[in-house]
Parts: sequence; structure tokens; C-alpha cells
Amino acid sequence: KRIDVLATAMQAGLTVSDLERLELAYAPPFSSAKDPVNFAGYVAGNVLAGKTRHVFADALPPDAVLLDVRDAAEVESGVIPGAVAIPLGQLRKRLGELPRDRKIVAYCAVGLRGYLAEQILRPNGFDVYNLSGGMASWRASRVS
Repeated sequence: KRIDVLATAMQAGLTVSDLERLELAYAPPFSSAKDPVNFAGYVAGNVLAGKTRHVFADALPPDAVLLDVRDAAEVESGVIPGAVAIPLGQLRKRLGELPRDRKIVAYCAVGLRGYLAEQILRPNGFDVYNLSGGMASWRASRVS
């Protein structure tokens, strides 16, 4: 269904803003009121508006501080080598542990908490980016 929606949107020349506002049918057992197509529009809209800055797993800045904002149990399953782990719920209290003179790449499992960390850090003076796709994309980039 979602591929059909995106293919139709492309054929019709819809914009990112149009994707954000699409009203798609749903049934609570199978989907939420806001479809992943809407969320794709929200993410793209935030990138275009400069509200988030993504980096990709195959292009991590070599001098950046990698900030893992997953919970401790998730961190036990592995981290990107050299990463600093500060769970998202503790980030505001632990800002002093992060350097303000280096880029920071925040990441989580798939990107949402990395985005939230970015939104906490940027107004506090940090040069921060979100790892697109989080740990899942980093792991996938190691396979190929």
C-alpha cells in the first residue's frame, strides 16, 4: 500500500508538504492515524526547513563525537566504536560531559531519539547532527 501511495504521489507531482498532509485510510490494528508516508513527509520537511541535519553511516565526520542516546540495555548489544553513551532521558542533566567545540553525531536505534537529542543539543549551543537511520543504518552499512 505505501509503495503504491508514494508511486502515485510521485506521478502526481506531490511535494513533501503534500505527503505531510495526506489523509490516508487506516485501521487501528494495522496502522496509526498518521501513516509512515506522513512521517516520511515530516522528516523530509524538517530536513528542507533546516530543523534537522542528517549524516549517513557511510559519511560520518572523522572528528565528530558519536553520541549514543539509547537505553543501557540497548547499548549492551553494541555501540559504534568510540561512541559516548548518554541515555536520552539523562541528556539535559549531562550536557557538561559533551564538548562544544566539536561536531556531535547523535544516534539511537533507528533515528527518532537521535532527532530528539539533536533538538535538545542545538539550542544549547552544540553543533549537532542526527545519524540517519540510527544504529540500524550503521550496522547495515557494515554488511555491504
